[in-house]
Amino acid sequence: MLKMFDEFSQRKNISAILCVSTENDVIYNFNLPQQNSLHKQVLHLLKRVTKLKQPEHCENVSADRLFKSMNFCGAFTCLPLIAEEDIVVGAIYIASSQTLPTEEVSRFVTVVTSSYYEILRQQTKSEIESQTTGLSQRLQRFLSMGMSCEGKKIVGIDPIMEEQVFSAIEMFKTQNCSPVLIYGESGTGKELVASALHYRSERAKQTYLPFNCAELASSDPQMQRIELFGCVTGIATGVTARQGLFTLANKGTLFLDEIGMLSNEAQGQLLRILEDGKLQPLGSKQTCQVNVRLICANNKPLQQLVAENTFRADLFYRLCSFMINIPPLRHRGIHDHNLLMDYFIDEENQTNSAHKSICNSARRLFYTHHWPGNVRELRSTIRRAYYKVNKPNGIIKPQHIEFVTHENHNEKTLPVLFPQGGTLKDIEKQVFLQAKQWAQRNPKQHTQNKAAQILGIHANTMTKKLRDYDINWPRS
Repeated sequence: MLKMFDEFSQRKNISAILCVSTENDVIYNFNLPQQNSLHKQVLHLLKRVTKLKQPEHCENVSADRLFKSMNFCGAFTCLPLIAEEDIVVGAIYIASSQTLPTEEVSRFVTVVTSSYYEILRQQTKSEIESQTTGLSQRLQRFLSMGMSCEGKKIVGIDPIMEEQVFSAIEMFKTQNCSPVLIYGESGTGKELVASALHYRSERAKQTYLPFNCAELASSDPQMQRIELFGCVTGIATGVTARQGLFTLANKGTLFLDEIGMLSNEAQGQLLRILEDGKLQPLGSKQTCQVNVRLICANNKPLQQLVAENTFRADLFYRLCSFMINIPPLRHRGIHDHNLLMDYFIDEENQTNSAHKSICNSARRLFYTHHWPGNVRELRSTIRRAYYKVNKPNGIIKPQHIEFVTHENHNEKTLPVLFPQGGTLKDIEKQVFLQAKQWAQRNPKQHTQNKAAQILGIHANTMTKKLRDYDINWPRS
């Protein structure tokens, strides 16, 4: 295509040519210096032509009231590059010493448009293949994650799941003696991640025991200690010797959900087990050695509990060697929403020997919901809608969907309008991450300054935002 431009520009009447894409990327420039004021005027003209899809001509610039400020003698024609299906791919400016034959210019612009449109199609095809390959790799990772407890699978192929969950599971599964601390809102699947850590480790054939510390948080503090560490006969009337969860999980894995609800006494004994592996049942003067891999979870940051003096700082620092942050559902993309919907519908279909499905308009309702209850809420919503469809091969439609949220939801949260983000800060970060992905396609042309122009911000603001969000811009 450049050869075609070069040949046309050699015609004796041609004084300048500038061809740009719809994003104002220069496709071809002949004899129009970038620092020249005329260059800016031409760019402004090309933007207008692209937007209106209408050509502009001038047979004598110096005599024309609208264009005499362009300060050159001769004529020009400015045409939009309109490809098939009325798609505008750019615009071209041709200046000449005298008016060029319309048919000649029209043939040239038609060939340029066709050639450039084909280049764009090939680039788009390549980008789609690249994105599909990345998606396929994440899908394979999801399929290979294996089953966790009770045959449940961690469902997700969004990059945020790969970065914060799947890669962490792969990394930490070999740390068979080190505790892992899992953070995540209620309903995000903390127990699934804990069981995946166990069943993908060398302890997979040993015992896996989950325990929710909140179950006994409001009862006698001694009950937590008995449940976890066991007791001997006679510590109270009618109490017989009992093995605790640490003893039962010896050589295996113990998962303590809502670790922040542990009593101070239980926290102290837990710290001792983590330090030297020695366990002392309640009422006993003897200690015994246990080998248990501990996985803990909490939906509230333990740092906050330490600051509130409700959780021991020394225990926190012992637990936080390896941490996994499970993203809330509202921070995961549409691919994950679709996967989860299909996964839960398939579960119900297998249970009921049915073949129900969900329509696209119903799916869109799920994309824009805020999901305060995360994946657990999505599963319940799917189940409610599923059983409202009477036919075994019926389709879940918008009228079948009912969202149930807690009473105080409107006071504390807003519906999420963007599937990729929750708060305004989350959404802004997603914008800059997308800008980085755009730059990676063509680092030489897709510069940081160009991205700032597209986003409508100053270059210094762009640099600050990238630094704030710890985003490294690709080098050309």
